[in-house]
Amino acid sequence: MEEVVAPIRETGAQTLSIICSCLHDQPQCSSLISILLHLLKHNGTWEIRHGALLTLKYTFNILKEIPNEMQIPCVQAVRQCLRDESDDVVSTAAATLLPLVTQYESVVLDCAPGLIGELISLLDSMDDLNSAASSIMNLLAKLLAANSAEKFKLSFAQVLPKIFPFCRHHTLPFRLAAIQTVMKIIEASQSKLNMCTSEELSVLEHTFRLLFERSILESDDKILTSIEQTWNILCQSNSIVRQCTFSSYQRWICLSVHPARVPINSTLLLNDEKTPQTTTILNNDDKRYLSSSTINNHQYLAMGFTVCHQDAPLEQDRTVIKCRRLAARLLGQLFIHYDQQQSNSVLNYITSLNYRSAVQRMVAGMITSEWGKNMIDFSINTNILQEHFHKALNETLYFDEIAPSFTKLKRDFTSFMYECARQRLCNPQSIESIALHSVDDIIELCDKVHSNIDSHIQLNGQKQNIRDEAQRIQNESETLAL
Repeated sequence: MEEVVAPIRETGAQTLSIICSCLHDQPQCSSLISILLHLLKHNGTWEIRHGALLTLKYTFNILKEIPNEMQIPCVQAVRQCLRDESDDVVSTAAATLLPLVTQYESVVLDCAPGLIGELISLLDSMDDLNSAASSIMNLLAKLLAANSAEKFKLSFAQVLPKIFPFCRHHTLPFRLAAIQTVMKIIEASQSKLNMCTSEELSVLEHTFRLLFERSILESDDKILTSIEQTWNILCQSNSIVRQCTFSSYQRWICLSVHPARVPINSTLLLNDEKTPQTTTILNNDDKRYLSSSTINNHQYLAMGFTVCHQDAPLEQDRTVIKCRRLAARLLGQLFIHYDQQQSNSVLNYITSLNYRSAVQRMVAGMITSEWGKNMIDFSINTNILQEHFHKALNETLYFDEIAPSFTKLKRDFTSFMYECARQRLCNPQSIESIALHSVDDIIELCDKVHSNIDSHIQLNGQKQNIRDEAQRIQNESETLAL
């Protein structure tokens, strides 16, 4: 029933807000706002408070200026609704305060002391199924971006862990709000980052891990941009980078080169899930999320819990490449902060990667390219890595990604050529060195089979299948070599 009523309530709220905007310079505007504020105190059904908040939200968004005498009462009344028992009312109250913070920042901060602390406390009591969490985080991020003295009293070590679970939420707006809130908390705490306790360093290490893992699991551009911005802020401190990232570097490279269509080993990923506390009835989306995150906990590169898009492989490939490039940029940022011993350790690991894999070769090149852009100290010995790169550029091989297909092709081609020789459709000498044939040779020899093969329907079909598969492997090999 609520799904039917909610749009009507939204439409009514929008209509009233338009009427209010037409009366903005008349006493009736203040009267209408006063009536709405009075409805917020209604102790009956939550829908009345919700409808009044919706109207106020739209009114604040379109009004050029709220009457002076109504500004403080509006802030105070809407703030009271943050403590409402209804999740929808709390969510709308936070969304209603957003335009007030934008237009009347000083008024909100002056008449609502402790609001940041209250929002953090609210988040602590919420789980992944609370619809209000996204609005609360958006408001918190807005307040942290404001010139508030309260934000400088924040203990990021206590606040960030409350945000982390929402970075893995099943809906995109929640994850975006959570990542942006993490960024604002880090920004507000920037002056404290060079003097961290062991507890704070542990939280920052967790933050680095979370950001990197989201960078390879997310596909939304806004989220990826926010991740990179937050990472760049954290990387402004040498000591933090050295202490919080070095132990995870090898794990992050492994994640960066992970095959796109193979589920990621869950032991490589963090688990920040909260146990659902809500007693409300779960909808189908919530049930699917809980099922995927607790029973079938499989996540894919650039896809999160979403199963790979078999119907749009090209789009998936583009998204995966985008994530790998971001991962390389993040890792490249770290390298310039490491000391000599740490740098050599990372270089040795990069050197030990499997360069017969096109993905590992590509990611190693991208990471090294980012290092080169950011490099300040050129005294590090990179001779071994250079030798590997020179060798990789000059060798010809079939990458591991297509090796199984090539092995099967050679087996089918060998069988085909022996049958052609038995039928006297090809020169027997052409199969003497058959084990050494490349894809180009296979295509060429298929074309040289005698034209009488057209009368052998089954054999001619095998020839066409082998030639098509050889052409596909050749095209894929050229793509991987780019």
